[in-house]
Amino acid sequence: MHGILNVLKPPGMTSTSVVNHIKKILNCKKAGHTGTLDPQAAGVLPICIGKGTKVANYILAQKKTYICEATLGKETDTGDIEGTIISRYDNFSFNKKDIEQTISEFKGNIIQIPPTYSAIRHKGKRLYEWAREGRPVEPKARRVTIYDIELMEFYHPDKFLMKIQCSKGTYIRSLCRDIGRSLGCGAYMSFLLRTQTGSFHINDSFTLDEIRTYHEKNNINDILSPIDSALTHLDYVIVDDTQFHKLINGNSIHIDYIQNVPTSILAKNTDTDNYIRVYCRRQLIGIGVLQGNEKSSYLRIKRLLI
Repeated sequence: MHGILNVLKPPGMTSTSVVNHIKKILNCKKAGHTGTLDPQAAGVLPICIGKGTKVANYILAQKKTYICEATLGKETDTGDIEGTIISRYDNFSFNKKDIEQTISEFKGNIIQIPPTYSAIRHKGKRLYEWAREGRPVEPKARRVTIYDIELMEFYHPDKFLMKIQCSKGTYIRSLCRDIGRSLGCGAYMSFLLRTQTGSFHINDSFTLDEIRTYHEKNNINDILSPIDSALTHLDYVIVDDTQFHKLINGNSIHIDYIQNVPTSILAKNTDTDNYIRVYCRRQLIGIGVLQGNEKSSYLRIKRLLI
């Protein structure tokens, strides 16, 4: 069994526990998620099964979309509603225009400090493990991108709902905290729903119970997406069948053996923007890169998927 399940993660479960449930339901040994979703949060959590795990990092690198509620007037040690209040602010008053103006300032490339309670590793342990031991570690600042941020509703006096599209590595808890600080009254994340990861949308997701039912009826393939469904953002090439063994054995092949070459991505380097899907013998065999120029280019596999 190989592919990707678009799982609807319920609140109260860790991303790892969802993976373990999927393994138990499907009786499979190899499965992995595509980006941690906070335990109290719900929403899209694509789970890669079998050889599908080989593309997990490519899904992780894609844009994420969230609907989030922030509560003003307090900060917590975890940055969310589950944490202990560490600061409290009184006598603040805002209108919808004030909130819209402030959140708009966070659109684009920003520097963000992740929460001390996060899954980032430090000296072999997660940061939340250090924090729970009473030895919190201050995470390093990182650059993330907020592609879009929109105020959906303002519930006077202290709550607002927003929709966010962002890059990998973005912590919505930190975004709420920083918006609150910019307003001068603090804030924490009181609700989070992930509605999309790459091409996987919440409208097409399945609960754990639904997945169990499909499996029990031997219909799991009806909801198991093929591996290349996670890579539709990449251009593709079709390689002559005679080059199959050369490619899967790590050799480069000349452009003459490639159909429908996307000239716009003839690579000057091996950045991820130049990654392409490689099909041969009517199947996806890997993720490759074109190197050279229009007159003399070669294709080689960066990630073999068979």
